[in-house]
Amino acid sequence: SIYIQVTRGRDKERSHVLDQEIPPTLLIMPMPLSTDVAALKAIRVTLLEDFRWQHCDIKTTALLANILLRNQAESLGFDEAILQRHQYITEASSSNVFAVINGEMITPPKNQLILAGITRDLIIELAEKASITVHQQPLSVAQLVSADEVWISSSSREISPVSQINDKMVATGAIGPVTKEIHSAFQAFKQALTNDEQLRMT
Repeated sequence: SIYIQVTRGRDKERSHVLDQEIPPTLLIMPMPLSTDVAALKAIRVTLLEDFRWQHCDIKTTALLANILLRNQAESLGFDEAILQRHQYITEASSSNVFAVINGEMITPPKNQLILAGITRDLIIELAEKASITVHQQPLSVAQLVSADEVWISSSSREISPVSQINDKMVATGAIGPVTKEIHSAFQAFKQALTNDEQLRMT
């Protein structure tokens, strides 16, 4: 896993006015990626109120609210927090949210309340190639807790199926067929990239 972070640089003096002359700061951090990231492992999540600022679409280092929410979920015995504003789902503390209802995928739309990840975009692309209907539209809490399948996605976790939301099982608690299909397509996409890279190197 390679994490790249670009900031506007170090100011000559502490000021809220941006200095247009300073060069940006670039940080590149390589980290080992878990070897079992490709495995489908169900997780348990809790619903928490999304009290973050109003521009979650900006990728920033100011992640204190996300950290507090994730740690609150962990302290309650859950693996992740799925966030809600006014009874509508935004995202998880560090991942995007998908639900499957009657065989069709629903994920909250890109707007200022979510950070739309590249894994989210790839999942939508793979689903459409597999002729799975995808709706990028508001997803209510009621829809989420009664969905047939739920998963969260991010670059580091890939696809994590959700088996339980608070004290309620998602359907039977088993990993659903659409989740498995999308996961298989995701792994095939990664393998194709690896094969292409190996061919270029030979």
